[in-house]
Amino acid sequence: WGNNRQGQTDVPEGRFLQVSSGKNHTCAVKTDQTLACWGHNSYREAIAPAGEFIMVSTAQRHTCALRTDHTAMCWGWNEFGQIAAPMGNFTLITTGESTYRAQSCGISSEGQLSCWGNGIGMPPEASFTSVSVGARHACGITEDQNITCWGEDSEGQLMAPEGRFKAITSGGDHNCAINVEDVLSCWGQNDQGQTDWLSP
Repeated sequence: WGNNRQGQTDVPEGRFLQVSSGKNHTCAVKTDQTLACWGHNSYREAIAPAGEFIMVSTAQRHTCALRTDHTAMCWGWNEFGQIAAPMGNFTLITTGESTYRAQSCGISSEGQLSCWGNGIGMPPEASFTSVSVGARHACGITEDQNITCWGEDSEGQLMAPEGRFKAITSGGDHNCAINVEDVLSCWGQNDQGQTDWLSP
């Protein structure tokens, strides 16, 4: 549902394990662990590669995925090196993008965070269990369940709440996270009410 000018809501037939929706295209991991992508494709961001995958993440014009051997693969727009995924094994991958910035991040099996592309700067030195990239910033949950954010703070998107958290997601310039008591908090840009939902 939603904007379908590029066919990004025209779901193909099949059964799926995981899905990620970018601004104008969508990709999903099917039950046979192959990828399906649809929608905007001017940068080849919706051309799903062959192989078996466990996770996919779509940005505005590029896409990254984790193969079943936990190596990362990215494709699409690459002006800032955002599809030049490093070697190694990852447990999570995430992508983010704005008009003039694009970045991807992954967490290794040891909890080390790696980011490539531009726009958010170097990630802090810590062990992470989760990370999410926005348009010009990123936020992650460290091993001790605290949130740390870095990058641009023009909308207060780096001002993470205190406490222990278990899940986080980033929009363009805002974030939402669920703490260990299942309470949802949101912060950052709020011109469309995107941080109002259940925010304490």
